[in-house]
Amino acid sequence: FIPDPYGEGEGERLYRTGDMVRHLAGGELEFLGRLDHQVKVRGYRIEIAEIEARLAQHLEVRECVVVAREDAPGEKRLVAYLVADGERALMSAELRDFMRETLPDYMVPSAFVALDALPLTPNGKVDRKALPAPERARLRAADFVAPRTPVELELSEVWAQVLGVERVGVRDNFFALGGDSIRSVQVRARALERGLRFSIQQLFERQTVEELAQVLDSEHHDAPPSGYEPFRLVSGADRAKLPGGLEDAYPLARLQLGMLFHNEYSETGSTYQDVTSFHLKMALDLRKFEEAAARVFEHHPVLRISFDLGTYSEPLQLVHRAVSLPLTVEDLRGLTDDEQERRLDEWLNAERTRRFDWSKPPLLRFHIHLRGEDDFQLTLIIHHAILDGWSVATMLTELFRLYFVLKGEAGSPAPAPTGRYAEFVALERAALESEEGRAYWTRQTEGFAPAALPRFAATVAVPAASRNRDVGVPLTHQISEGLKSVAAAAQVPIKSVLLAAHLRVLGLLTGRKDVSTGLVSHGRPEEGDATRVLGLFLNTLPFSFRLGDGSWMELARQVFEAERELLPHRWFPLAEAQRIAGNARLFEVAFNFTHFHIYENLLGLGHIRVAGMKVFEETDIPLIAHFTVDLNTSDIALQLNVDAARFTGQQIDAIAGYYLRALSAIAAEPAGLQHTYSLLSEPERRLLLQDWNATAIAYPGDRLIHHLFEEQVERTPTAPAVVCEARTLTYHELNARANRLARHLRGLGLGPEA
Repeated sequence: FIPDPYGEGEGERLYRTGDMVRHLAGGELEFLGRLDHQVKVRGYRIEIAEIEARLAQHLEVRECVVVAREDAPGEKRLVAYLVADGERALMSAELRDFMRETLPDYMVPSAFVALDALPLTPNGKVDRKALPAPERARLRAADFVAPRTPVELELSEVWAQVLGVERVGVRDNFFALGGDSIRSVQVRARALERGLRFSIQQLFERQTVEELAQVLDSEHHDAPPSGYEPFRLVSGADRAKLPGGLEDAYPLARLQLGMLFHNEYSETGSTYQDVTSFHLKMALDLRKFEEAAARVFEHHPVLRISFDLGTYSEPLQLVHRAVSLPLTVEDLRGLTDDEQERRLDEWLNAERTRRFDWSKPPLLRFHIHLRGEDDFQLTLIIHHAILDGWSVATMLTELFRLYFVLKGEAGSPAPAPTGRYAEFVALERAALESEEGRAYWTRQTEGFAPAALPRFAATVAVPAASRNRDVGVPLTHQISEGLKSVAAAAQVPIKSVLLAAHLRVLGLLTGRKDVSTGLVSHGRPEEGDATRVLGLFLNTLPFSFRLGDGSWMELARQVFEAERELLPHRWFPLAEAQRIAGNARLFEVAFNFTHFHIYENLLGLGHIRVAGMKVFEETDIPLIAHFTVDLNTSDIALQLNVDAARFTGQQIDAIAGYYLRALSAIAAEPAGLQHTYSLLSEPERRLLLQDWNATAIAYPGDRLIHHLFEEQVERTPTAPAVVCEARTLTYHELNARANRLARHLRGLGLGPEA
């Protein structure tokens, strides 16, 4: 307790534990407030007085107050009001940098408002209710730092175009503005068109225009030509064997080969043969739709490929100049709604297992079921070996945009992309020849012991056609917004926050700190219009991580750093990493995050509504966590793809609960300690802590414990009584040793209570 020199009398007021004070000249103390005004912002419990105390330390701030405002429902933020001690106007960026020197990002106010004087109550205290509501436009202007150099200006324009925002300040964070891995490729491609050269790795490391501009040359360079020549990846001997009617040929990527193997190996042929069916409410001009589909096939060579696995020195994919449009139509308009649904389900189940002939293009099929005058079902059956999820979204977006263009309801269509899937195959081959990449994956897999999932046994036999089960995890809008706020505060992609939760769940499932997962990442080339090229650009790589102590937010940052280290080596194929590891399976669980914002290009086109959707996907991985962003609500969604032959329904529900609790904890308490947080449900905790420990036994009250022990010796003299490492004592041996010790102690004169 310290006497308050500003009290009415000496010692009349005492400082208490939790008071904030500042030393002044002459040894005096100034009272700044108490650490008892807590608020909760973005899931953090924050001491307002601590923020005010830091801001008051600025030499040009005479008075200040910080409040947590909620001008919009559910949108709470910290706002600082201050009176400057001088004529110079203080900038928000300057004050923010000053606060960050000693405070974490989540305690730095999002806005700073300068006032001539703080409003006071009749008692002379700050009237917090009278503080003016900050104007959003004015605050954005104060926080906005405009480009100052030609390079910053061009980068800002590129970011704004790709991210779909009105303007970008040089200190705005790429990921906070909605950046992701696909958009990073688009940013780099557009920057290259302007002669600005940087890598995706540099963009992930330097996440603001200001930081990225520092690594760029101020001189512009011509964008490098694509340089791809058809057939260049095929040997001369193989090229001589190729049939006519081809426009290109190149080897298969390793993942393509793996998918073809698992498809052939599966009992039903449905593994990696994906079916997506949309119930669409819109008028259909079938002739225009067929014309649009034909143009899409012209624009994208990968839609016209076939596979030849045995004729040449290595498996090749052959790009045919022309193929027949794989579109069929069935009229269901004479059936009732229930009859239509039954017919569709029967057809879809049969279509899932109708294998493609790999030697005949194309390796996808369209089918339309007419359901009404403005009502039809569009189904796409595709072998996953030719298209990834982003490519499917890109193809469908282009298809419908072309359809509306042909109907006169949209402007000009985009030109055919100049890139080719063969460029990805070339990148993979270069990665295989890279000594640096091979050394990296050798280090990653050296002594690798993947954490295996518990070997649960299903209670009933599961038919092969029903093994894959999709389970949705119900994430509320509040949880979703909390997760995005954590990503923004940590300055990492939302993917890193979700991956952190995934790894934490794996820690629980495996009982280990060292966890491993398959990390699905795209390997699209970093130049040209690669994001518009169709193909299978995926690579699922082993991602090893050690779960340490700390907060959820710290875990998200650590996960981002680990993934950033992997980024330059993402083209190294999984099959080769497994071979380096002695052909061991490197993971049993995979993580995938997708945000198909390409569909936003359809907004405002025609009158189209998706009334329903059915998806059938089957893989060879027992558990996959699929995170997506809902295009209508922008909320995070999670679906678990589970092998029902490995897990019972009860176990699947339990795993879904672990994910829900982990994600809820991150969103609500990002500063909370993740390593001490229990992901178990209350019944599970009760089972572990109470039910399984309910081992109390009633013993006769007239005998002491050594009497009971001697009775046990009589009953089971040769049974093990105690075990210590490799040594075991029977009841008889332990009793003999105890008696020998007792006689020795008595011989020394020791008795009861001694």
